[in-house]
Amino acid sequence: MEDRPAFMPMEVARLLHASAERMLNTYVERQGHKLSLMVRKSMATPNWLQMKEPRDVRRVVDVLMTELTSMEVEVSQLLDDSGRLESLSSSPSKREAGGLNTRCIERGVAKIFQEKMQIFGAVEFTQGSVLTGIVKIMLKSLVECVRLQTLGRAGCQQIQLDAHFLRGSLSVLVDDQGVVEMLLDEASRAASERSVDPTPMERSVMERILSNKRSKEQSQQP
Repeated sequence: MEDRPAFMPMEVARLLHASAERMLNTYVERQGHKLSLMVRKSMATPNWLQMKEPRDVRRVVDVLMTELTSMEVEVSQLLDDSGRLESLSSSPSKREAGGLNTRCIERGVAKIFQEKMQIFGAVEFTQGSVLTGIVKIMLKSLVECVRLQTLGRAGCQQIQLDAHFLRGSLSVLVDDQGVVEMLLDEASRAASERSVDPTPMERSVMERILSNKRSKEQSQQP
């Protein structure tokens, strides 16, 4: 009988850990880069000195939220917020077919996906944490782009309005709202610093614009 190499659980766990880390890094970086590119293009196109008074958030902001919602669906198909792999745990027939070996692998992979990774800060393998990593990349690009522009009064207020809208919309997706708010505050502050007339938009005006936006969207729903 041929000698077979001994089964080494620690080595298997190490390989699974490395694979999981690469998958997470690749997904967060690629999706973050995708949104970052959209942000950069949207900031390079307008004449920020001659913009008209804002009546709504820019179209790119709605597109970004649509993309993030799609990413949320993608992530939820793989992970739940306890760090488990949905593809392994959602189907009883799959668990029963694999028997003990499948259950052992499931527990091992789930443990890996619960561990923290150091990428754009501490990231856990949960839906909210993965989306937070993507959003951080997107918002860092926004801050960098604003710092490279010279804005008029309306341009400055447009950035403030966009940031105010994102503050509420992103809060339901991320699990680190503090860092998201910090980056949005930084974007608004950078807009004021780079504006020839940094007169801020009144909060009541922003709330009225966004309220009208929500009402319009609700009326268009089937």
